[in-house]
Amino acid sequence: MWIVVRYKKNQLDFLKGNLLKFFDHDIEFFCPKVKIKNSKVKCSEKNILGDYLIIFSKKIKNKLFLNNLKFMKGMKRVLENFNCHQKQISDFIQHCKNFQNRDGFLEPDFFCEIFSKKKLFTSGLFANKFFDIIFQNNKYFKILIDGKTITIPKSSSYFFNTI
Repeated sequence: MWIVVRYKKNQLDFLKGNLLKFFDHDIEFFCPKVKIKNSKVKCSEKNILGDYLIIFSKKIKNKLFLNNLKFMKGMKRVLENFNCHQKQISDFIQHCKNFQNRDGFLEPDFFCEIFSKKKLFTSGLFANKFFDIIFQNNKYFKILIDGKTITIPKSSSYFFNTI
């Protein structure tokens, strides 16, 4: 059974270690990440779910395990009603896995499905700049940024957020 939990900032590794012990290694974690190039040499990882982690274990069905999980060190909270949303959680995980590269990071194409005109670059040459998508097809975006039209291939390593 899948559950979504919120963890305390900078305590993800600590929480994962506690969960592995608590569930006797009968647990699976899913935390979709992107690799962001800050410069030609530096790269950083970013969890697209912020401070949320998706966890799978058969033992979660046991109410005793679930109640103890809520009070585990490093845990902020367990999102409620996860029983009702198993299909949506599984579908989201599968969707993410379809866009993962061999290193486990999401490809920029993952974010292309979210279509809105206003966007903000979060990495690359245009970091922190707003732009509008004028046109897109399978291979590239045509964007308007600072009054100039630019074509960017979808295979590029630029990441952006919808406004």
